Amino acid sequence: MAIYHFSAQVISRSSGRSVVAAAAYRAGERLVDERYGKTYDYTKKDVAERAIAAPDYAPAWVKNRELLWNAVEAAEKQKNAQLCREINIALPRELTARDQRELLSLYVLEQFVARGMIADVAIHRDNPENPHAHIMLTMRPLHPDGTWGAKSRKEYVLDENGEKIKLPSGQYKSYKVRTTDWDMPETLETWRAEWARYANRALERAGHADRIDHRSLEAQGSERMPTIHEGVRVRQMERRGIQTDRGDVNRSVAEYNGLVVSLEAYRKEKDTLERKTSLEAPIASVESKEKQMAVLLAKAKEIKSKVERIDVDLQQVKERLRYYGEQQQRIADRNRLDKQIGELQQRGRGLLGLYNKNSKEIAELQRKVERLDERIQEHRTLAPSNREAVELQAQHQQLEQMKKELSGQFFAVRNKVKQLEETRQEKTMTLREAIYSLKDKATGIPMRYNQDDLDKPFEKATFSNRGGAEQLHYRLQDGTERSVLFQNVFMDRAQRSALFDVFSAAASAASKQLQRDDEARQQQMKKKRREMER
Repeated sequence: MAIYHFSAQVISRSSGRSVVAAAAYRAGERLVDERYGKTYDYTKKDVAERAIAAPDYAPAWVKNRELLWNAVEAAEKQKNAQLCREINIALPRELTARDQRELLSLYVLEQFVARGMIADVAIHRDNPENPHAHIMLTMRPLHPDGTWGAKSRKEYVLDENGEKIKLPSGQYKSYKVRTTDWDMPETLETWRAEWARYANRALERAGHADRIDHRSLEAQGSERMPTIHEGVRVRQMERRGIQTDRGDVNRSVAEYNGLVVSLEAYRKEKDTLERKTSLEAPIASVESKEKQMAVLLAKAKEIKSKVERIDVDLQQVKERLRYYGEQQQRIADRNRLDKQIGELQQRGRGLLGLYNKNSKEIAELQRKVERLDERIQEHRTLAPSNREAVELQAQHQQLEQMKKELSGQFFAVRNKVKQLEETRQEKTMTLREAIYSLKDKATGIPMRYNQDDLDKPFEKATFSNRGGAEQLHYRLQDGTERSVLFQNVFMDRAQRSALFDVFSAAASAASKQLQRDDEARQQQMKKKRREMER
């Protein structure tokens, strides 16, 4: 399943970071930082591909990674300067390495380089399940002569006479004007949306049905939950087998999202089946619906028996947990009494006169402790240990979840039975009714037809008029195909209407009989369902 990930960050000097060190780490190279006099060697890092893209007018030295980022460091003078913008993108793992490279190259050239930025791109494939790219972008425009332009410029506010406005501090009132739109929130949102468009186009060309969406899960109307960022250290700990809080959160989210995806797939399948059922309702036989209802009723009965077994297990677990809670409370009471005895003995030793008075309270507390010890000993065999209690609580939660899921399945099956009962009441058109429905459409009257087929329901019927010859071609539910021929016979409107009314009256009588039969079957099925629910 293709995933969407697009994150942006600014590497700044205020956080103690070096853009040369960042470039060396992303590209897996050995670079010398001239500003700090350090060498960063990440040549052992597994980097699949690396490249630098620049505008056509840029000088050749910008393609040298060490020269480029040392020049960026030298151009920034302030201690809190923003050095570069980094974009981290997840590449669709459904694509081949070549398709991923072509997709990323096209996106970088059209979205970043075309705006005047220099892009240092590195593709990481150390984890086959997570191919991704790091794109480091310059934040100053570069002139053709190799000099850096300004990120912004100062403009002064003028009064009605066109003069600068002087402030009490002696400075003139001014405001900052950006020279580019690279750090605008709207631009970042455009980049995010464009990546989704580029990636989906590549997936479509490669013949994949998966698509990605740059919008948040909430904006998409999805019930899935977003995962949290784990970071390098957490991933290293997880690979060594050390469970972390962030890893546990993401595992829980992944499990929840799996259920949501399954639920969404079930809903889609349900909608498809409902649409199919609504289209095929006039031609579905009563016998097939009764078979479906019989299967669903059997399944509901099986689910109900499972729920009953889970209720028994839950009751046993709750009973053991109750013993455990009572035992823990007794132990806590005993510890509290021991503490009170110690305090009273300490006070009594300090004040000899009060010792005799406190000794009675001490003796009473000691008797309570002895009684608690006896009860703790009596219930030791019944109450589980701490480890067993933890396992019981986990078992209790698991059983509650199973019961909840089975209850949901039971009600889903029961609702399906109700739907089938309702759809079974829908009227199936017979050949006689079809002929009557052509009263205002056909110019002739039915002359040649099979008398035995008039009150049989049909699966499909097509009325055609070719060269003045009208016919109704139909297929019965047993697969038999025949035709009703219409012939133009001289008769007035009243005679023609009376002829079709004969078909209508007979069809009405047959329909009422079918309705009575359906009501009888419905009452019988309701009775069976009530017996099952009991």
